[in-house]
Amino acid sequence: MWLAEVGGTRVLTDPLLTGTFHDGVFRVHPARSIDLAALRPDLIVVSHRHPDHFDVPSLKMLACSDPTTLVLTADPFVGKTCQELGFEHVGVLNPWDKVPLEGATLLTTPSLCDVVEWGMVFATNDGTVWNQVDTVLRDGPTVRSVWDRVSTTLGCASEPSMLIAQWQPLREIEPHVYGRVDFPVTALAKALERCSVLASDLLVLGASGHHHIGPASWLNAHAYPVSEARFVRDLALRSPSLRCDVVVPGRTWHVAGGAVTRVGENHPAVSLLTTADGRAWRPDGIPPLVGTGSEDDRALVHAWVEQVLSTALQPRLQSHRTAVLQLEVVWPEHADTWSWTSDSSVATRSSVPDWDVRERVAGGALARVLRGESPWGAALLSGQLRRVTRPSADGTSPTGRSFFLYDALSYDRSFERWTAHLVAQG
Repeated sequence: MWLAEVGGTRVLTDPLLTGTFHDGVFRVHPARSIDLAALRPDLIVVSHRHPDHFDVPSLKMLACSDPTTLVLTADPFVGKTCQELGFEHVGVLNPWDKVPLEGATLLTTPSLCDVVEWGMVFATNDGTVWNQVDTVLRDGPTVRSVWDRVSTTLGCASEPSMLIAQWQPLREIEPHVYGRVDFPVTALAKALERCSVLASDLLVLGASGHHHIGPASWLNAHAYPVSEARFVRDLALRSPSLRCDVVVPGRTWHVAGGAVTRVGENHPAVSLLTTADGRAWRPDGIPPLVGTGSEDDRALVHAWVEQVLSTALQPRLQSHRTAVLQLEVVWPEHADTWSWTSDSSVATRSSVPDWDVRERVAGGALARVLRGESPWGAALLSGQLRRVTRPSADGTSPTGRSFFLYDALSYDRSFERWTAHLVAQG
């Protein structure tokens, strides 16, 4: 979340006002409390629908505070939800859309991936700030190419005054989905390249502001392989002349004459809280999947697996004639296992030893997804949804990079149902 005073406009980006988010998988780190009354945004920007940027409870609070605040977003679904929350003025922008503000301009920048999202450039006569947010820009030449188009479109200086860059090579699902606990050498090298290609007056490491909690806490040892201090050190070795700063809640910067200065640490809207940081990289192993759920959950899951999932899997099984898919649902005292093969139209209630794809999920987490109370992403990012694949001789898998569970309820549809659930809660 960022608050920017751009010209005569107060812009709040990706508001996250609560302490926890993504159905309780994460808490904000560093922990802080936000004084809603001190924000007073004229414009709210939601860059994309991921729950650390599109937080329905936070947007509901802002809509109740001032429903006339303009909301701009990349995603039509986010826009529709914001209208349902009570915002009266909502706009959907594409990459490279230019929006005039009072004494400033907002320009959206692209993301080279399937996620509907953009970054944003704020430009005034005093300079430019490019917040890449979560946009996928691949490598240094891509960053340079995008910025060159920004410079031409806005007629601004050849380099941004301030670049807020993504940097952490996150490993949120690698351990329990791809079986990887190694250090992301290539991803780190790419991040350093992307951060150093532009000669900004100041590079700010964009916040990696989430901390796993509850059943997901074990992932703190895997998900964040590089500390801010280490990245700054590595970046200094690569680009000694590049000034670099990090995000601390309440820290503020001022852009004037193309130069950036840090002007404060205690913004009136922010109060820091004391919490421990457990995000030290120590990938010693993956703990067992802990079962959750009730008998009512089990009845729901059984009906869905045997009636809905089995039917949805038939096209996949017919296209991979030798594939064996296996699902294990883990409960507090036991586990239920189903297997599917291409020569059977129903699930077999057994554990077939020679499977190609084995997916495992905590029963309570699956039941919450089926009821629309949680998205697949919460189960996945908390380590309660896992997968192991045995690729065929040509290296392919019957499910590719996707879970076969998504055949019966897609990832996006689960997110939309969960969002509707949050909106209905009021």
